[in-house]
Order: sequence, then C-alpha cells, then structure tokens
Amino acid sequence: MNIHHKKILTIFLGLIAVSQVASASSCDGAKTQVDLSQCAAQEFHREASRLEGIYNSYLSRLTGTQQTRFAEAQAAWRKYMDLTCDFESSAVLGGSAHQVVLASCLSSMTHERLLNIQALIQCPGGDLKCPQLERK
Repeated sequence: MNIHHKKILTIFLGLIAVSQVASASSCDGAKTQVDLSQCAAQEFHREASRLEGIYNSYLSRLTGTQQTRFAEAQAAWRKYMDLTCDFESSAVLGGSAHQVVLASCLSSMTHERLLNIQALIQCPGGDLKCPQLERK
C-alpha cells in the first residue's frame, strides 16, 4: 500500500469514525454528501479487507519464486489502481463529490482484483496459463 493509498484510507476511516452515530441508518438511504462519503469509504474498506485476505491466502500457497512474482504484480496493480482512480476522480478534484468518486473507483477496482485472484485459485489443474499451487 503506497503513501497516497494510506492517506486516502486514513481519510475514509476518519469519516467512518466521526459519523458512527449516523451509520445506524442503511447506506441505501444515504442522501447527504457526508452519508455518501461514509458509505463509499465503508465499501472500499470491506473490499480492501476481502482482497487482503484472499491475496494472503493465495500467496501462501505459491512457491517461493511465484510468491515474489505475485507480490511484484500486486504492487504494480496497486500503483495502477491508485493512478487510475486519481485520474478518474480528477474531474471533481476539490469538490464535495471527490471522496465518493475516488472511493467508488478504488472499491470497484479492488473488487475486480479480488475476482481475478479468485479465478487463479479456482483454475483447473493442468491449465498452462495458471500458476500451479503448492501441494499441501
């Protein structure tokens, strides 16, 4: 996780902490910018936690060389995600919607990466495009 990504997560988690009383209501009913920001931050946090879990699980099943390559690929993906979401949210930079647009992008891309790793885990044996998992 790079410094920019950590700053974004810190801001979003701060929003969640500040407005925990308001979180009793469902995100489906979010109407204010604060509610929308809080909901977007919560969704990103959920997706990031899920991704971290599946990433670590898959990583632990790979050989040493594969682990190194997968960790490098993940670091490159994170950089790509940060740059992509910075760009995609740049139209509203400085505006009240920026946090929502940025968090939504981060959440969406994180979910896509999670699905990608799940597909690697479920790859059928013998498929040459899939790294072989260590036998346990």
